[in-house]
Amino acid sequence: MTSANPQWKQVVFVSFGADSAVKTFVGNLYKRLNQVGIGYFKDKRAIPPARFVLVVLSKSYVSSDHCLNELVEILNCQRKPKLVVIPIFYMDRENVSKLPSDDKFERAFKSLDKKKKDVQKKKWTCALAKAKEISGYELKAANGLARGYVCVILTPC
Repeated sequence: MTSANPQWKQVVFVSFGADSAVKTFVGNLYKRLNQVGIGYFKDKRAIPPARFVLVVLSKSYVSSDHCLNELVEILNCQRKPKLVVIPIFYMDRENVSKLPSDDKFERAFKSLDKKKKDVQKKKWTCALAKAKEISGYELKAANGLARGYVCVILTPC
């Protein structure tokens, strides 16, 4: 956990997948948060005390059972007043709510028994559909321009 200014002490949690382009984008995001004096959490256990949650939705995010479980938790925490969830679409928004069918995802999904699988799939599908409807930023993989979007995302309205 990092803090840059006591006024904004650990106010942002960023949830993202393991894809290298997304990691680079998030690294730039953390750097910019420090520059403007906004603290952030890097630990999943920090979701509840965070004021803002930035969810970077990418192909690697929607392909990860860990990330999907984290999204479910984030959206459950969103019910608390004063928690703002802001999706950053690092993929086409229309594809967000489609659960992937790649090998990695299928292997993780097969490890669940039938009853848990149905319940989990419903939770994940609902969470992705809800995230898709939240107003956010659409980068659509930005083709190398994602770094410039960090300033746009952190510019006050």
